[in-house]
Amino acid sequence: PGAAAAWSPTAWSLPYGAAKVAVHHLVRSLAESDSLPSGTKTIGLAPQILDTEQNRQAMPDADVNTWASLDEVAEQIESWCADPSPGVQIYFIDKKSGWKATFEA
Repeated sequence: PGAAAAWSPTAWSLPYGAAKVAVHHLVRSLAESDSLPSGTKTIGLAPQILDTEQNRQAMPDADVNTWASLDEVAEQIESWCADPSPGVQIYFIDKKSGWKATFEA
């Protein structure tokens, strides 16, 4: 479920769902914080699943072509850091098999 747990019930694991919602609250709260420097950009990433060795071992039969690679995520973070405009955004990472990952606000 990854990021989807923040938007739908997680009766199978209430702490998991609560933690996902808490991340969204944390990002939005940081964006409104008076303690951060003026012009600070606050970004939250909400992946469904990332392509890591641990995930591959835990889910050997999964279609890894739908998982965002760490390189794709790193490239996107680098481009956000290059943009000086302030603001807050939470991005859901989505990837279709055979396509590059997308970052949707």
